[in-house]
Amino acid sequence: MAVFCLTYASPLGAGGCGIGRAAIGWLVATLFADHPLLHRIQANTRFDNDAMRRALESNKFVLEGRLRQTWRSADWSRYDTVDPAAQNRRVLL
Repeated sequence: MAVFCLTYASPLGAGGCGIGRAAIGWLVATLFADHPLLHRIQANTRFDNDAMRRALESNKFVLEGRLRQTWRSADWSRYDTVDPAAQNRRVLL
């Protein structure tokens, strides 16, 4: 199993323009097209990151888990993490 970590942030003032949604859509389509045996792509984000959750959901990511108090902020506060994933339906057949 290969695991890759990708982190991104929208440019200041660009939030809500669909850049993240488009980037996630391109990445998912490209990975599933170029790697036909790839079964799933999993993401994680803070539970209260509504923009990221919407961007993932619009790209067919489905919530698969919530981890309690696993995300540390700069002030050492703890937040829950959610783990949505997208599956390559062609591999499931």
